[in-house]
Amino acid sequence: MHRVIIYSILILIAASCSEVPVVLPEKPSVTAGKVILVEDVTGVDCSNCPRAVRRLEEIGAQFPGSLVLVGIHGSQQTAPIPDKSLYDFRNDDAIFLEEYLKPWNGKPSAIFNRRQFSDEQNFGISLLTRFQPKVEELLQEPLFIEITPTYSYDAETRALRLTAQVENVFGGILEGDYKISAMILESHIIDYQLDADFGNYDPNYEHNHVLRDVISNVTGDDFASAMVPGEVLSKTWDYTIPTDEQGLWNDENLEVVVFVTDETDGSKEVLQAAKVKITK
Repeated sequence: MHRVIIYSILILIAASCSEVPVVLPEKPSVTAGKVILVEDVTGVDCSNCPRAVRRLEEIGAQFPGSLVLVGIHGSQQTAPIPDKSLYDFRNDDAIFLEEYLKPWNGKPSAIFNRRQFSDEQNFGISLLTRFQPKVEELLQEPLFIEITPTYSYDAETRALRLTAQVENVFGGILEGDYKISAMILESHIIDYQLDADFGNYDPNYEHNHVLRDVISNVTGDDFASAMVPGEVLSKTWDYTIPTDEQGLWNDENLEVVVFVTDETDGSKEVLQAAKVKITK
């Protein structure tokens, strides 16, 4: 009798040790060419903001080329850290956008394509666990337009000419109140940042995608009221990159972001975004 019981136990143990296939969730389908604008409302004195940036970069690595990140250092928790900070990332456009986008649920706060999601109380999203579902939702939606930015740049005069070509690839007439925006960002800036994971102010923190200026009107330039299938519209801006004595405005670290919004009925939603790195 004891042998039967022991034999039965051994069978159960063997069965429990057999390999059980792990079913992984399928990676969501992504609309080819779809690019999401992510505006990270941040600040050098925000201890959890680096966590948000790292999470967004992780998501971006999962969907290469599908996210354009913009770091907005507006009015709250953004003042240079006394006796520490080398730079002041604030500017009039960033301060305006922090109020214009009204992300408020505290910082960090990420805004995805300037969409007000029906299941979110605020325009901006602060819970890091909610970042990826929003990105996946947006990436599965149809592609309406494609944006192709090109530029010329004179390193001596620091004169930049940026042109954005916008094509309706949806297959039907697009009607709305369309605006186009262009921003200039700077990356690879080493300076202090309060970082909860570091435990204090990190003097070697790398600030990336920092909004330095809005080349267009800050809320976008009027662009079109309709776009027919296959139509290509363009917009050109001329801009002189500042020479900053603080050591910012390093043209090797600059990139330009272009995006189109549909402002119909008070919306601010982004249809598509694109970026290009400035090289000498």
